[in-house]
Amino acid sequence: MWLNKMKYMGGKFRQSPKIAEMVGKHIKSGMTYYEPFCGALGAALKCVPVAEAHGACGIVLSDVSECLITMWKASLSGWVPPATVSLETYKTMEKTRDPTNPLTAYCGFGLSFGGRYFEGLARDKKKRRNYALEAKKSILQKTKMLQEVKIPVTIKHCDYREIRPIASLLYLDPPYANSTKAHDFDKFSYPEFWDYVRDLVAFDNIVLITNFVAPKDFVRVFSWGDTTVRHHSSKGTDGTNESIFMHKSQVVKVK
Repeated sequence: MWLNKMKYMGGKFRQSPKIAEMVGKHIKSGMTYYEPFCGALGAALKCVPVAEAHGACGIVLSDVSECLITMWKASLSGWVPPATVSLETYKTMEKTRDPTNPLTAYCGFGLSFGGRYFEGLARDKKKRRNYALEAKKSILQKTKMLQEVKIPVTIKHCDYREIRPIASLLYLDPPYANSTKAHDFDKFSYPEFWDYVRDLVAFDNIVLITNFVAPKDFVRVFSWGDTTVRHHSSKGTDGTNESIFMHKSQVVKVK
């Protein structure tokens, strides 16, 4: 269903129904729903309404990519993305990479090959698809969803480690190890990430994580199988399945 999907490497549009189902199963009334790796809102599109329907008191969507957060804030403020983008405009955005311009993320992710940040303008030689129009419709659809939510929604630019709630539900979608990254940021520390999750659990948060692998104190609670689409420069994975994980103490607690 391309018309509702913004191109974004590692996005969870296809997996979002199951993630939302898990959110609905585990969230408790009065909790805040957090997504510290919100990206292109592929998961949020389904998860936010479910969280609200199950009694969430607030929504916090954040990402380390400033340009992505700029784009979402601009869209919520009335900015409408263009339905066509020229190669000249794409190259200008690629050169400047201005994080305060909503066109930067729009071009850099939504119009780029494979959804990877300025990997090159995606083009359909047979002209059967308009990637800009697809991205525009996807952004407007997600913006409409956020505008219709009746509980407070916060969208912020920050590193995931700055998100330290208590007694909330978090869905975490960190970069997958040994795979092509959507961004061009510094190397991601997986040991630090898993320690961060353990800290969240210690403060009575319920945490859902998508990844291929996890440390031994985490339990695979659902698996999609080998669903990843491999990029030409990807190193691949270790052969395990894309899954949802929870800390073992949480699996016992929520049953």
